[in-house]
Amino acid sequence: MVGFRGEISIKIGGKKRLLKFGTNQTAILSDLYDAPLQQMDEVFSPAKMSIGQTRDMIYSALAAGCYSSKKEIDFDQYDVGDWIDEISQADLESIFKAAFTEGEAKKKPASRGKTS
Repeated sequence: MVGFRGEISIKIGGKKRLLKFGTNQTAILSDLYDAPLQQMDEVFSPAKMSIGQTRDMIYSALAAGCYSSKKEIDFDQYDVGDWIDEISQADLESIFKAAFTEGEAKKKPASRGKTS
């Protein structure tokens, strides 16, 4: 299953905004694509994502960030597409890192019991 998990705040759309990846973001994205959870890996593999899917992934993270922060969603997917054109490559890479790897970095190693 796609492991969207993490968050990042960046300046996008003229102000600092929270992008929150996780259950709510995945639900928004799943609804946009009418894709059941079992198909999310297939639909949203980083190596296979289209530019539209990239835009929608970022949109869903921004929307989830607004819900989490109790802020109004004052944008749509097309606004987000314009904003992506304005951010740096480094910011875009940071978004992907937060979406696909931050959750892995936060996982605790499995505990190992003593062996006799």
